[in-house]
Amino acid sequence: MLVFLSATATSSVLMNGMYYFDATKGMALSSGGKKHLESGTMGVPAVAGGAFLLGVGMSVAGACPGTSYAQLGGGAFGTLATIGGGVLGAFIFGWAYPSLVPFMQLYSIQNRGLPEMLGLPRWLLAAGFSGMLAAVITIILVFGYDPLPSQGSGILGEHWHPVLAGVIIGSI
Repeated sequence: MLVFLSATATSSVLMNGMYYFDATKGMALSSGGKKHLESGTMGVPAVAGGAFLLGVGMSVAGACPGTSYAQLGGGAFGTLATIGGGVLGAFIFGWAYPSLVPFMQLYSIQNRGLPEMLGLPRWLLAAGFSGMLAAVITIILVFGYDPLPSQGSGILGEHWHPVLAGVIIGSI
């Protein structure tokens, strides 16, 4: 949990910094001449449905999809089902996409972001969100949670601290 919290806080700060320095222009994928991250054509059902499916997939697989290849490299061949399910899901979504578009465009948020919807600066929301996550991490650590198991070894000594690992992951 500490890894995900610190990775989220780190990536929030870095992505918003990149936004202000205009470093994210080429990051939106293009489809049919429209950039999905900039067009504002997908609405609340698309975001909610995608978040729900990602959460269910992570619960069933027991891990984030991005770690599947690392698990496979570590000899966890059961992750082939996770990778295969992701590929199958991508094909099914691609096949069904034309019929899903009208539903996904319901309640389209043309402004596309919380800063525009609330009328607040992006940096302020990012700082507040990251600060809230840092406070949660601090509370977890202060109230006796020991994030380091008693066995194992790593490159930086006995163990990598989960907050350090999260900062590294969030920086990637």
